[in-house]
Amino acid sequence: MKKYKVVIFDWDGTLMNTISQIVTCMHQSAEMTDGLTSLSVNTYKQTIGLSLEATVNSLYPNATDVQHMLWQQYYSELYVEADNRQDSQLYSGVVETLKLLQQQKLVLAIATGKRRRGLNRAFQHTQIQDYFAVSRCADETASKPDPLMIHEVLAELGLQPDEALMVGDSVHDMRLANNAGVDVVGITWGVDDRETLNRYNPLCVIDLIEELLMVPSLANK
Repeated sequence: MKKYKVVIFDWDGTLMNTISQIVTCMHQSAEMTDGLTSLSVNTYKQTIGLSLEATVNSLYPNATDVQHMLWQQYYSELYVEADNRQDSQLYSGVVETLKLLQQQKLVLAIATGKRRRGLNRAFQHTQIQDYFAVSRCADETASKPDPLMIHEVLAELGLQPDEALMVGDSVHDMRLANNAGVDVVGITWGVDDRETLNRYNPLCVIDLIEELLMVPSLANK
């Protein structure tokens, strides 16, 4: 049985309930950008986890560079406003689970599609930054599902892929883990459902974050 040494978490939709906030800002950004039309909620949700640049390229592949730039600018401004209102909160059980994992001498890390300044605001809001030894953001490295993000986390910790476990809510997290050669646990309270996540060969898919403590090689470590 493997003995994991680090658990790498996605942020949006995994630790923090930001999905509605993200979708609303995407929708409003499109409405504010001349020539762009608003898309469906599901279409927006399917890009959560990608870098902002990869997101707008995926959503509006035929838009001009100027439209892409404006959409990103509006999105960033709207999201900061929402952060300042503290619209989003951590999911129930997150802090307690992080504390128990840390007590089991596991290293905790973040691999997120957020930009660094966005993660820093989230840390300031939630005050859970001290649980994480390492974090990587999309403006510091390649966007998911490129494995570079995880490779950099592991390099900083001096660990190998078979010593790491990824936890995420979307196909982007699943593909990131698969591409990096690390095991992955899917969670059902975020973007994608159990059936979708199971297509990427996760170790398991859980319905409550507390169930992470029962995953083999994490339980009673």
